[in-house]
Amino acid sequence: MTVYEIADINRNTGKQEADSLRIGRQYYIGILEKDTRAVLPHVDDQTKALVTSPVTDIKRSDNGKEIVFTTKHTTYTLRKVVDDLS
Repeated sequence: MTVYEIADINRNTGKQEADSLRIGRQYYIGILEKDTRAVLPHVDDQTKALVTSPVTDIKRSDNGKEIVFTTKHTTYTLRKVVDDLS
């Protein structure tokens, strides 16, 4: 599985402190589709996951190393760390 880390979180409203703790954490992409909630299981504990509100937009970099996705209140930037662990 490909591993991503959260490189940046920009929240339109609400507390920034909780979001800043997620920066640098590593996740797999469980579900990342427009109009559905993103589900990103933690690499170090797959019983836990980051679950967002429904995704409104997804942009992938041309080289495939970065994904930026937006929900109603937040924009997340994911950076690829490891290509495939299997």
